[in-house]
Amino acid sequence: MTDDTAPTLPQNVDYGKTVTTKPTSRAFINLSKAPYSATPGTDITDILQKALDDLKETGGTVYIPAGSYRLEGHVDIWAGIEVRGAVS
Repeated sequence: MTDDTAPTLPQNVDYGKTVTTKPTSRAFINLSKAPYSATPGTDITDILQKALDDLKETGGTVYIPAGSYRLEGHVDIWAGIEVRGAVS
């Protein structure tokens, strides 16, 4: 049986904000390529944040290749950036 009822939305959220649903540029970073060189099985928190920061001014896409990665900390995803991934 499928439950297709709408979830209750939080009341303390400003739903009037403009949300960008596409990256704001064609810039593209593949986390497995230098200088990022993310390796499956490792903590990629700092590598991912570096990639996000590198796109902060222009926007773009950060691609995380298939694999299992760990995030052991907080990352900030800036407006105009899309994070994409793949599964293996």
